[in-house]
Amino acid sequence: MRAGSQVDGGQARIDGLGPLRRTLYAEWPIRQREKFPLYRVRNAPKLHCVPDNKNHHYVPRFYLRYFTSQEKCIDLFNVRTKKLIKKAPIKGQCCRDYFYGKNIENEKSLSAVEGQIANTFRAIFERRRLPSSFTAGHLLLCFHIVTQAYRTQYAADTLDELTDGMWKEILKHDPKVPKENLKDVQIKYEDPALVALGHAMRAFPLLMDLEMGVLLAPRGSEFITSDNPIVMSNKFMNWRRLGSNTGIASKGLQILFPICPILTLVMYDKDVYHFGRSKSSAIEVASAQDVHELNVLQMVSASKNVYLFSPAANVFKVAEHAMRFRRTKKGLVQVVAQTEDEKGKSELIQTSHEDIRTDARLDFLRIHSQAKRWLGAFRSEKYQKAVVLRNDHYWERFQAHENAIGAGDAKFEDMVSAIYGKAVQDGTF
Repeated sequence: MRAGSQVDGGQARIDGLGPLRRTLYAEWPIRQREKFPLYRVRNAPKLHCVPDNKNHHYVPRFYLRYFTSQEKCIDLFNVRTKKLIKKAPIKGQCCRDYFYGKNIENEKSLSAVEGQIANTFRAIFERRRLPSSFTAGHLLLCFHIVTQAYRTQYAADTLDELTDGMWKEILKHDPKVPKENLKDVQIKYEDPALVALGHAMRAFPLLMDLEMGVLLAPRGSEFITSDNPIVMSNKFMNWRRLGSNTGIASKGLQILFPICPILTLVMYDKDVYHFGRSKSSAIEVASAQDVHELNVLQMVSASKNVYLFSPAANVFKVAEHAMRFRRTKKGLVQVVAQTEDEKGKSELIQTSHEDIRTDARLDFLRIHSQAKRWLGAFRSEKYQKAVVLRNDHYWERFQAHENAIGAGDAKFEDMVSAIYGKAVQDGTF
């Protein structure tokens, strides 16, 4: 599926599945077809609003319910113990007390957005469409992708790790700080999830230039999800080891998000990748190997648990493959340059999150020949950019508008038009 593709009266949609896809869909178990209808709606999961309490969920419960046939329980696989736990209470998953601080308005605001995105997901299931480019629905989907990526326990732990590492690198040169005591303290934010979320929310419009597609799991396979469900990867630039290649504006970015056991949303850099086997197809039937590789990515991404709809997920096989790719560190703090003169010593400290690196081929995303030529030329350069962006002009406009907001001369609401030169249209499809 390509957001903004000119089909069905200019609307981006999931095309009719066709004979092969209808056959695959017809053979799905009844409980899966009824919960995730591709032709008509039956028993669409309903949003359960979060009451005013201290228990803050960083992966919404309405989303987790897509991955279970039960109302209050879900099957999970614990990554550390490698044990499958049946019928774990959904209420206790992906949550912490006062995770977004003790101001209940923070949690209320997130819950309000969850209500809107739940309706968008239901519309995708019912109408067989993704939001058209630069509509309110497209904006909301991009907002949800970014906020979900940066509101989790994993994101909070990553920020804590980076903050601690950076400040200890600075303080170890301060004669007033006993160096032997540094190892006994941790330097971190009081509410790291709020800080991480705040930084990400301002930059989410930079995702709107990515194309979108949907993968359908074949019969006998299912997608799993996790407590850190937004996977950002980059097989185009994964060979680089200095810093991260999966920033919101990075060239070659891929975002992989299972929205139910049979559908995964794919967002990708259209100047690098081609999605699927057909230029006009809006939905791609994944191979069993595709599903396995995406499930491995989910398990590598997870903080503690992955969640599955049924044994068809083959979670123990996934775990056997995934464990060697699990990250030992969440963030990287590196001193990349040092200078010293009569005034003293200075360092350039680089911080970045640790990217997911696996042996996944992801054959549904093929690299364009033009992108391959660009990559060959780039790799031959003696001096390479530390950060490679998808579009330098978009980034420059984003920074200029950020500066104008800081000076009181612009509003965040105008960020999309400032970057792309077009306004967001009402509606979704």
